[in-house]
Amino acid sequence: MTLINGVEEDGSDFHPRKRLSEQMGMDEATGLLFRQQNGDALPPYYFPRRYIILALLFMATMVCYWLRSNLSVAVLSMAKEFGWGSEQNGIVLAAFFAGYLFLQIPGSWLGTKYGGKYILALGLGFTSVFTMMMSLCASHFFLFVLCRFFTGLSEAVVYPIISCLVARWAPVSERTVFLTFIYSGGYLGTIIAMATTSPFIEKMGWKLLFVLNGVIGLVWTVLWLIFAASSPDSMRGIHPCEVEFIKRQPLTTKGSDPDDVMIASSSSVLSDNATDDVSPSSPSSSHHDTTESTKLSTPLPPSSSPSSSPSLNQRVPDHSPQEHKQDQSFYMVIRLLKNIHVWAIIAANFSNAWGFYILLTWTPTFMQNKLHFDSNSAGYLSILPYVGSFTITSIGGVLADYLTVRHVNLTLIRVGFGVTGQVVPAILLVLLSFSKEVVPSITYMTLALAVNGLVNSSYPANCIDIAPHHAGMVLGISNTFGTIPGIVAVYLTGWMLQTYHNNWALVFCLAAIIYVCSAIFVAIFTTTRRLF
Repeated sequence: MTLINGVEEDGSDFHPRKRLSEQMGMDEATGLLFRQQNGDALPPYYFPRRYIILALLFMATMVCYWLRSNLSVAVLSMAKEFGWGSEQNGIVLAAFFAGYLFLQIPGSWLGTKYGGKYILALGLGFTSVFTMMMSLCASHFFLFVLCRFFTGLSEAVVYPIISCLVARWAPVSERTVFLTFIYSGGYLGTIIAMATTSPFIEKMGWKLLFVLNGVIGLVWTVLWLIFAASSPDSMRGIHPCEVEFIKRQPLTTKGSDPDDVMIASSSSVLSDNATDDVSPSSPSSSHHDTTESTKLSTPLPPSSSPSSSPSLNQRVPDHSPQEHKQDQSFYMVIRLLKNIHVWAIIAANFSNAWGFYILLTWTPTFMQNKLHFDSNSAGYLSILPYVGSFTITSIGGVLADYLTVRHVNLTLIRVGFGVTGQVVPAILLVLLSFSKEVVPSITYMTLALAVNGLVNSSYPANCIDIAPHHAGMVLGISNTFGTIPGIVAVYLTGWMLQTYHNNWALVFCLAAIIYVCSAIFVAIFTTTRRLF
């Protein structure tokens, strides 16, 4: 089916409220185009290759948080063995985030320039190696902290690269689901770490734990190198129909506000020079892209104002080669930092990280010291908040994309999920601060981290909304600021607990204040216009 000026080939009128699959002739089961390319038939039982990338990236975040979270439980046993206090525990836990701070922006730049496949493999591969080395360095406190620092340094590239890859691989109608599903892998990795670390240490010891975790990371690295690609154009075995679907899916949002943006096709993102084997920017492919964008264009619904949203018959313009060259350099960082809407993403990331990292690193200690559970019970009960986060994050992504396809104001979606994911946890943390009973305390903590999972449907996708060419760099910048709580909040928590005699109310109330301040800033300054 081809659309020409709002009229289908058969002469019938185009109805903008038809389902997207009906408008474009898509197979709902696979999300692929029925319209055949160059007479090629779609193979029977074809499995979309983008879902292979989705599964591998889900496994990547799962492994990352598995390697990152194991120390939160292992440190309880190690502290007893080496005589570490709360402040030393804080240094050990914060060392990861000190390293994590440095390669956020360089990692996103490298991913944009050279392709995400190999940079991601190097990042997670070195993370695995340094995790294995931790088992050899633990008896020397400085060497152990240094090794943990390099573990964070290696892992720093992972999430910016994921953002680059999602910008290239995810169709518009699946973008939030892609991101939230991938991010939910981090919660699953945390669940596995919390559930298995204590019993494993009891039977096998903490040294073998780090070795085993490192081996798991190296296995993922090999699988990624075999099956993955930086972009659809360089993926082995992918069908042209799927490539076309990823590149050319138009979508609109409803409303007359200038922030109600047409989410353009992903082809401009895919035209970046970062691929593995095949360059998508050849003259023939450029001509093909131009003609196909005309065929698959969709006019604005009557309710949309032409003056407030770009026409869907117009392709979002690619940058010139000279602009690409400059924008992919570090000068782009300055441009991004001057924009108030980028700072809304930074604020969301910072506050989310402050609350999350406190709960991630100190929940087992809270369970043991405040609620008086033993280390095994503390590890098991620490799982509950992440089970809630995994569930809510997955549901939130599906709901956000459902609302997007239904033409709900995209800015409203991003703001709604972002604000809810911060204000509600702030209230629950205040309640947790003054709770003295075990069951209410666990309930408040579980619900706080679960509802906080809604922010994964907000600022990570917003990076792609405002800067599809530079989504990895936007996320890298925001992650740089978001890593600061991993250092400051984690160490500050240890210092406060030691100085103020385990005053957990001080820790949780401070996190609640940061959540609320960020929610206000996000509500005022979030936009979904394409800015870069």
